[in-house]
Amino acid sequence: MRTEIKENTKITVLGGGTAGVVSACFLVHKPEKFEVEWIRDPNISPVSVGEGSTLPMVINTFSAIGEDPSAIYDKIGGSKKFGIRKFDWNKDEFMHYFGATSYAIHFSAHEFQNWIWDTINDPKITKVEKNIVNPKEEIDANYIIDCRGGTGEGDEFEKADNIPTNKAYVEQVYHTDGKPLFEETLCIARPYGWVFIIPLMNRYSIGYIYNKNFATDDQIKNDIKEVYKYVPYKPEKEGNFIPFNNYKRKQNFEWNYSYNGAASFFYEPLEATSHEISNKIASWSFDTLRRPAATEIWQSYYDREMFQTEAIINIHYLAKTKWDTDFWKYANESAEKTFSNIYSSKWRNSFKNITEGIEDVIKKQGHYTRKEMAQSFGQWPGQSWIMNVDGLGVMNKLKEIDERANRS
Repeated sequence: MRTEIKENTKITVLGGGTAGVVSACFLVHKPEKFEVEWIRDPNISPVSVGEGSTLPMVINTFSAIGEDPSAIYDKIGGSKKFGIRKFDWNKDEFMHYFGATSYAIHFSAHEFQNWIWDTINDPKITKVEKNIVNPKEEIDANYIIDCRGGTGEGDEFEKADNIPTNKAYVEQVYHTDGKPLFEETLCIARPYGWVFIIPLMNRYSIGYIYNKNFATDDQIKNDIKEVYKYVPYKPEKEGNFIPFNNYKRKQNFEWNYSYNGAASFFYEPLEATSHEISNKIASWSFDTLRRPAATEIWQSYYDREMFQTEAIINIHYLAKTKWDTDFWKYANESAEKTFSNIYSSKWRNSFKNITEGIEDVIKKQGHYTRKEMAQSFGQWPGQSWIMNVDGLGVMNKLKEIDERANRS
């Protein structure tokens, strides 16, 4: 049974990071009259590495503040993101295009988070700067979306052991060109993992995502130099090492409380999947408020989204790169286990509905039918699966895994 959202209903979004931004902006769009209290701790600095978004995030956040996406250039030092160009995964290079008229954005997280906070001026929203320690005791609200971050440590979290990376090394390469040389994320396979290059108005954010069990810090700092050829400058100082866990919360939704962002989950940043998950969690949280008895429904949607996101990440680790290293052997094995689980799961048919038609589309040189464009698995529509399965060269590997799953 759906509960009516009354005018005196208050929803509190706790946290000023990107997940807090996404959650607050989502609520602004809802037509019901209710109060949104957005609380952030002024003593917590936003993460300052460059980020790449997904398409829905652009629509959600920019429309919430009444700005045209072109404001990314002068307001948050960002750029348009027309897709992800991938090097050395299988073919020398291929592009995951978002579409002829579609784009996401690259942005400086620090500037983006502060800009939305300062600019959003909807009658629904009350902004409060305050340190909150015990939300359930300190906040008087009908529903709380907790976006205060986390590390995934504790019994309330489930580790995603099939994602083979657990550490990042991030450098900032500053430039004075006015605009970056390209407007797509670069994603480069390397012997110990992969490297992203995110173009911003005054710098390129370069991050090496790897597994600390297969490379030393010195090896990473030395190997990252191989990607400097993609940008015209070199970093002026050493970067920062950031260890991380890949995880999700076992129970993300309560009848009046949910978690978003790193308080809920973290998966490595390949394909920028986190932003779309945050947007969906905000939606499911609002649905939980309207239907508190259906909490387990939204939890099942959350679990499915995480399962399918693991597929999007692991399709890359199924690739046979030119790097014959211990990391890639380990990554290939992890990816095979992931897809073995998919072909043995209740989602097998929905995944096969996309992949079984990929070879026909490739033969047609990328001409998609309406049916192929309408299908999706996780965040990726059919055409994204087609571009990446072809570009990564993993179609035959998927067939082998499917055949083994059928025999077992």
